[in-house]
Amino acid sequence: MVNHLNNALMKKDFLLVSFSALLLIFSCTAADGQKVCGSPEKFKQTHRWQDLPGCTDNSDFSNQTGARTLMSRAKGQFRDFFETWEKGDIDHIRSNSGCTAYDFNAQDYWNSDPELVGAKPAYDELRQKVQSYMEWLPTIQDLWQRYFYAMTYIGAAKEGDMTYANEAVVMSKALQKAIAKAQERNVPDDFLMPGNGTIPAQTIGEIKTKIASYLGQATVHLRTRPTSTMQSGNLLRNCSPANV
Repeated sequence: MVNHLNNALMKKDFLLVSFSALLLIFSCTAADGQKVCGSPEKFKQTHRWQDLPGCTDNSDFSNQTGARTLMSRAKGQFRDFFETWEKGDIDHIRSNSGCTAYDFNAQDYWNSDPELVGAKPAYDELRQKVQSYMEWLPTIQDLWQRYFYAMTYIGAAKEGDMTYANEAVVMSKALQKAIAKAQERNVPDDFLMPGNGTIPAQTIGEIKTKIASYLGQATVHLRTRPTSTMQSGNLLRNCSPANV
């Protein structure tokens, strides 16, 4: 009787675990397959890949050359590029830059179908943006490394270690010079710097503003040199990336 009860309980637990696992798989699948839709009007406002006309994961397999399918494919390619870029996955950026040929072997459809003709300016704008990103990649790799170092030291400085605080200032000034050098090559303020782990992707303009704010606060705090570790920690927390 006891064994029978134990077996029944084990079976019940197994079914509960299995059901939970199925729910998790279903929710992940649903999230991964979520469509991202946009329109020409929305794209004109934001200029983001998410708002390109058409929807991702929306191909009509019965019509491989229709507007719905061609926009879905093209938008999916741009999504892959920009998501890879934002993650800082430098090794795979080149392999995802094929979105610049989004209309390969389909130019006739993009130039004749009314819906595709209306969507094409938005896709061509992002094609140009990706081409510029790839041209700037050698410059950006050095800039990205300096951005990573600066953000890492600024994050560590909030713990109150004056060594980290000094290094954060040095790295921040080096980053400012690297940004100025990049902008001499026409890298714009709205250029998105890739992220890395806990360091978020941010535009050049956002980084410039935060670095200037951090340096302004850090210079004052380093000049005053708090006498205790606790005071130092409190002051430098005000200069941490979350607060600048």
